[in-house]
Amino acid sequence: MSKKECFIFAAILLSKVAWGEVVPIESGTPVLGQIAAAPQGGATLSATQYSFEVPSGATEAFISLFAFDPGMDIDLEIRRGQPVEINGASLVSDYFSETIGSGSETLSIDLSSNPPLTAGTHYVGIVNYENVAVSFTLLVEVSNGSAETPTPTDSVTQTETPTSTLTPTLTPTPTQTETVTPTPTETEGTDPTHTLLEKADLDGNQRIDARDLLIFRTLWGEDWSEME
Repeated sequence: MSKKECFIFAAILLSKVAWGEVVPIESGTPVLGQIAAAPQGGATLSATQYSFEVPSGATEAFISLFAFDPGMDIDLEIRRGQPVEINGASLVSDYFSETIGSGSETLSIDLSSNPPLTAGTHYVGIVNYENVAVSFTLLVEVSNGSAETPTPTDSVTQTETPTSTLTPTLTPTPTQTETVTPTPTETEGTDPTHTLLEKADLDGNQRIDARDLLIFRTLWGEDWSEME
């Protein structure tokens, strides 16, 4: 029996509480958040939920959830068309990742999923089973599966006939004077979250993907004092 089927009374109480905000997120952009503590022996469904758009023609949505403390037990719930909610003693969602005792949850939704991926708004709810608040990173990546293929160059038709032969002239290479550029120091007031995201961009592609988030979580733990 899954944790979803064993969802207990503490979560039922949340159904009587007004929903918090819904935060839209963009594909490929990580979001930092925090979910409130659960009652002793209970569970808490996040009042704040997150929404992302699946465009027509998309083939996969990959969702990653990482607690800053990997020992924290949090779960990932996804629902199409409306926020995740509680009905009786059960969570209502279309997709979920519920690894017991894990602060890392990943979920891939594609055309072969049950139900299959469809265009429209999807909502992310997070469940906390810890009696302390848990900070996390959430990342959604939507793919349309239409990678561009470069057009090969026709070597025959593109061949040019040389008009003249140039004799190269050897020019002495000037001796370069090594210039030491001082490493800039971080300006006071710089957003430490932005700095951590830059550190986590291991492949230098100017975006944080799911592969970078495990490193990001470690870096965040090292620099947590800067955020307080």
